[in-house]
Amino acid sequence: MSKHKNGRTLFKGGTIVTMDPKVPNLSTGDVLVEGCRIAAVGVNLQVDGAEVVDCTGSIIMPGLVDAHHHMWLGALRRMMPDVDDLFTYIDVVAETLGAHYRPIDMYLSTKLTALASLDAGITTIIDACHSSRSPGHTDAALDALDTSGIRALHMVGAAMDKKASTAHLPGDLKRLAGNWNQGEGLVRVGLFGQLNIDWWRLARSLDMRILTEFIGDLAKLGPEFDEPGLLGPHNIFNHCTRVPEETWKRFAKAGVNVTVNPRSDALFGFDDEGFAYQQAIDHGLTPALGIDLDTAFGSDLFGEMHALFGQQRSAMRYRRLRSDENVAKPILVEAVLKAATINGARAAGLESEIGTLTPGKQADIITFRTNGVAVFPVTNAIGTIVQAVERSDVDTVMVAGQARGRRDRLARLSVRGERLSPELVWRIHGRRGLGLTQRQLNCMEAVMSALIAKGVNRLEAAPVHLSRPAPGIIAALFCGYLAVGLPLPVIPLFVHDKLGFTNLIVGLVIGIQFLATVVTRGYAGRLTDHHGGKRSALQGAAVCALGGLLYFVAAMPGLSPAISLAIIVVGRLVAGLGESQFVTGCVSWSIASVGLQRAGMSMSWTGIAMFAALAIGAPIGMALYQTYGLEAAMVACILAPLIAAVIALRERSYTSPAGLRLPFYRVIGQIWREGLGLMLQGVGLSGLTAFASLYFAARSWGHAGLVMTAFGIGFIFVRLVLGALPDKMSGYRVALWSLAVEAIGQAMVWGAPYEIVALAGALVTGLGCALVFPALGVEALKRVLPANRGSAMGAFVAFLDIAYGLSGPAAGVIAGQFGYAAVYLFGAACALIGAALVATARRPQS
Repeated sequence: MSKHKNGRTLFKGGTIVTMDPKVPNLSTGDVLVEGCRIAAVGVNLQVDGAEVVDCTGSIIMPGLVDAHHHMWLGALRRMMPDVDDLFTYIDVVAETLGAHYRPIDMYLSTKLTALASLDAGITTIIDACHSSRSPGHTDAALDALDTSGIRALHMVGAAMDKKASTAHLPGDLKRLAGNWNQGEGLVRVGLFGQLNIDWWRLARSLDMRILTEFIGDLAKLGPEFDEPGLLGPHNIFNHCTRVPEETWKRFAKAGVNVTVNPRSDALFGFDDEGFAYQQAIDHGLTPALGIDLDTAFGSDLFGEMHALFGQQRSAMRYRRLRSDENVAKPILVEAVLKAATINGARAAGLESEIGTLTPGKQADIITFRTNGVAVFPVTNAIGTIVQAVERSDVDTVMVAGQARGRRDRLARLSVRGERLSPELVWRIHGRRGLGLTQRQLNCMEAVMSALIAKGVNRLEAAPVHLSRPAPGIIAALFCGYLAVGLPLPVIPLFVHDKLGFTNLIVGLVIGIQFLATVVTRGYAGRLTDHHGGKRSALQGAAVCALGGLLYFVAAMPGLSPAISLAIIVVGRLVAGLGESQFVTGCVSWSIASVGLQRAGMSMSWTGIAMFAALAIGAPIGMALYQTYGLEAAMVACILAPLIAAVIALRERSYTSPAGLRLPFYRVIGQIWREGLGLMLQGVGLSGLTAFASLYFAARSWGHAGLVMTAFGIGFIFVRLVLGALPDKMSGYRVALWSLAVEAIGQAMVWGAPYEIVALAGALVTGLGCALVFPALGVEALKRVLPANRGSAMGAFVAFLDIAYGLSGPAAGVIAGQFGYAAVYLFGAACALIGAALVATARRPQS
């Protein structure tokens, strides 16, 4: 099922269970969806132009709501099916395994759980994440949720192992609230706060919901939590077993939400004959069902519904046999289904939006086939759902009006697109008879590499990621960026020597292209986010070719110096517009092809392509200019982006994930520190590109064309050898040391007594500049929503454009006043300031 062009879908001819007492159930009826909402529920609805889903022989109902699930445990499924002790479980899951989780592990486990949940008809989930080890881990989990298409409330909580740092909490909640709790996205964020009153206060100031694991003999709710505003409908208390009567009364008075996990509570022996579900009902609360964990069970609510029905009846019968007074009546299947739908929606704060098939609510809808031998005939629809259907009977899943799959195309594991880690031969052994296998040093490597090797693929899921950027993307970027490298040493000489303009004019002509890119990066980012990097790259390549054509016209004989200069300026502006789209598109396209967890490596390869183009393009441009004149060099500027477009046309498109798209200025506000560090790094490179040829000419050195070659050699060497480093350690640390090395290189160029020393300084500058972009780029991407990564890259690169646009004229002034060498002293100082800025931005990363 795909979304129809007019946004209408009609589920026709099924048995309808609405879960809304005001909207009657129908033995045969229809549900109309318009956009993201339910438009009508009725019999034989007459609708024109809708996609029709034939539901004959099927049950149509609201999507299930899993009200409590530790999704980060998805990779550890059934690892401890027989565990009966909470602290043994914590020792294995938290201390032995969880302590080694990386952001990629969080992403894969959470994504696996999300897809398995959708496969089982769960459209909304409360993700109880007690492993938020760092902002990077949290972002990875949220990225997994956002790209899966499930509706989720991600509860951020401290990791359970003793070595985990909580330095980022609760402060990181402010960033997360700004990123995720604005607008109408499917994924929102809350606090998994336990009984830390200061954390609660901050969460409430951010209007967040608060989740607390609550077992009566392990947790006590002190009187300080009666502070006005702390305890209320925004609270979710899970388990709630062995809770004293006075606490139940406080819960009831405050109107909190209670979630129970029948299988998990029985597994660990949390509950007693008091039975938490029934106590919540007895105190006027509306308990919801949660799966809790995958280490013993699977990601479906059918087992929880079976357990709740059986356990309540068993507990109440036991109390009757003990002659207890006021024993509750046996639970009914409708009450069980409420716990799995509307009660869960209420716990998530979404009862006005989901949980029932009510016109006006969000279209979270599932259908079950009932023609299977284990289900047919349907004599009682609700009884069939609670007691008979299973995961394999789920047919259609829709979230917010978007199809998340049909039974023949629901969540699957695929072996495409990912390569096995080279470290797959390990000694493994058992642990304490629990059936747990582990690598001698790090079991998580084995578990996660197996998941990576399979990959996760389903209908309308994110594309299968490659292990390295597609060669065609890198080749296209190289060819297209030749249009930037070819004129760099040529235009300064043409403007200064042929046209007779001053150093200041030279700096302005070079810098104006980079200023042009600044004002168009927002457009380029939005273009990439909405239409993909490929579209942006192709459009940019065409505009770059137009810029080269204008350069060619400026070199035609017979034009006055003023007219030639004016045409070159227009050409630089056009080239800036083209470069903005082309580079933003290619960089974002490359990142999308490999995924966020390899973003640093991707940016390393795109940087190699760009600076290889500079290193090769600059001497080629100089040779063409000296041999055949400006016209020949500019013909090359026309052909290079056209060749890039031909290559790009053959490559696969990767679009940005759906989600809330922020205004460009807000994206800039989220990544300004990383962008400023990049901008200060760019000053040194700008000095080399704009004034190296003039500096060498003034010193009577004859190999100015080799400056960018030397820079490119150092740059590419580091990218090839250490390109993946920003994905493995703190990007801030990598950037700090890189900027320090750049400062050394700039100082060498400034004080060079001989040409060879100046060229060595350019080489060292390249070594330092190599990893600043990917290191800070990785940190910048962590700060934005997945749907805004194109804009984030556009904003991030815009800071580099600002550096090029401003430092060109500034260096021209410095060169005029103090000589060309002073330009590189200025570059060294800026690199050191950048290092100091990055040092203040460092934070714990795993």
